[in-house]
Amino acid sequence: MSESEERITSIIANNLVRLLKDKNRTQLELAEYLGVTQATISNWCNGIKMPRMDKIDLICEFFNIKRSDLMDNSPDVKVVEKEHVRLSLREDRIISRFRFLDSDAKDFVENILIREFQKATAGDTIDLRLTYRYKQEHPEEFED
Repeated sequence: MSESEERITSIIANNLVRLLKDKNRTQLELAEYLGVTQATISNWCNGIKMPRMDKIDLICEFFNIKRSDLMDNSPDVKVVEKEHVRLSLREDRIISRFRFLDSDAKDFVENILIREFQKATAGDTIDLRLTYRYKQEHPEEFED
């Protein structure tokens, strides 16, 4: 491995370890998402090997970051998380894919989610406050 390859491998390893910690994710979760073994993730985290570019793109999708965030030597890789919310792997994957849609496709998906949310919360007294608050924040979505 050349000196420049060693340097980028080390940067990716450091950022990968930090991202796993910051996002409260495990090597196993990442391995399952990427379709690789946990040993492969461990090799990447320890700087033994470097992921191929297709895996780098999937890692970025998993963490919802740009490629430069993973491959840059910046100490502050930006990870956006809502306070008190931990997404399941499935939810995180869906949100990551949603971000790649164009505006029309996002509108379409959002309308489906709104309708399904309305159906799911109809007559549900537990979620009435949530529904009421959501209606107050988004009145245009509930117009007939």
